[in-house]
Amino acid sequence: MSCKARIALAGMLCLCSGCVEIEQEIHMKHDGSGTITEKISLSPRGVRLMEAADRNAGAANALSRLFTEEGFQERLKSLGEVTVEDRKEVKLTDGRRQLQNVYAFKDLNKVRLWTLPTLSYRKDAKNPRATVDGALRLKFVPEYESWGKIFRETVTVEAPLLPELRGQELMSPAERQKFLRVLPIFLDMARDLRLSIVLVAPIEDFEEPHDMLKNLSADRNRVTLFSLAGDGVIQAPVGVLHLMMNEMIGGEDLARTLAGMPGVLAPWPIEYGGRHVRFMKATPAKKKE
Repeated sequence: MSCKARIALAGMLCLCSGCVEIEQEIHMKHDGSGTITEKISLSPRGVRLMEAADRNAGAANALSRLFTEEGFQERLKSLGEVTVEDRKEVKLTDGRRQLQNVYAFKDLNKVRLWTLPTLSYRKDAKNPRATVDGALRLKFVPEYESWGKIFRETVTVEAPLLPELRGQELMSPAERQKFLRVLPIFLDMARDLRLSIVLVAPIEDFEEPHDMLKNLSADRNRVTLFSLAGDGVIQAPVGVLHLMMNEMIGGEDLARTLAGMPGVLAPWPIEYGGRHVRFMKATPAKKKE
């Protein structure tokens, strides 16, 4: 394996290692605006791995860049139309290093959330819905229901159904061997990885969860849009290998891979109808004149 390939793999291993926890909470308002509270935590082991990777590469790797001003500005730009409300780095009592960022947005439709920043997929001009770039896009649509005198706000996860995704050309066997050699190390490091994106709806609770949630789960008004647990991911090593190689496999293969990853809720729905959540705001009926 070349020196350049070793450096790339070291950076990726550190970025996706189980030493990292990324939590994002979207706090919605009825008008489609809100805030995003983001926490990026790095364990003491992760700090040591990050520093070692920097020394070996002679430069900041993908993970340590998150803690630099340049890296923060890149991440801020990637989120779309958001502004920074608060930003700080703290060292927790258990030794973890944590970034705590709060962003504000005026229109959820213009926000991009990143679930798999290392995953790329070439654009398909004939089928735009088959284009995947790792971003989670949400569509907010408010509608007035005259029969119930209420506003119904729907947040839809904008992602293609898995059967619609077409695989791309795979690596050569020789290139694949480079990644196969480090796969056991990657699986060990990814065991405790945690990623999550939760939407906090502007209601106290969902009164009719079967009608208000489509292929999503909620705890009171907290709706999980994306979750990834490392100990579940490593149950499907072939899928992890494709992630390492930055390859997108076909929809049917990806569905089988996700089915073998307990604790993972991906933005790409297997079920017919996609994923969405609805919440309502009661509006008094107009008085008769």
